[in-house]
Amino acid sequence: DSLALSYTLEPENTTNQNVVWSSSKPAVVSVDSQGNLTALKAGSATITCRSAANSKIKDTCAVVVEEADRPLYRIYAVGNAAYTTYARLPATLNDQQMITGAYKWAEAAGMQVESLVARSNLTGAQLESLLASLATSGADENDVTLFFYSGHGYSTSGALVGVDGKTVSVAQV
Repeated sequence: DSLALSYTLEPENTTNQNVVWSSSKPAVVSVDSQGNLTALKAGSATITCRSAANSKIKDTCAVVVEEADRPLYRIYAVGNAAYTTYARLPATLNDQQMITGAYKWAEAAGMQVESLVARSNLTGAQLESLLASLATSGADENDVTLFFYSGHGYSTSGALVGVDGKTVSVAQV
């Protein structure tokens, strides 16, 4: 976030109208030569505006930077391979591992990953339970949830298939 500060010199006919801006904690809030503030992290700082002609002439203001409401990221990755009633799909486990690798990328990018759930070879009942937990995870409108499923399914009906052959409707959750 940013904010522009302004100043007024008195008397108005002062010959040197230049000022110098500074921050007591530039790691918290920086200020440029025009008095534009940039919040960098939570904390407090004092911003000082000094006359360029006489450094004893100054004014200050206190600035408090609050922690931003950052979204939480939740990653759910399911790889179903060991089917008992359908053809086995061994490559799905590789897909699941690639998605869980996104967890490390997200953390490195500064995203606040609250949870990573990586599961393999879930039955229909286990899939239902996992999908139900998504609906009650406490996520709000700022949060991001990634659900990745690799395995048998029915795109026309929006159903996933557990390794036991039981279908689970995504729409019911």
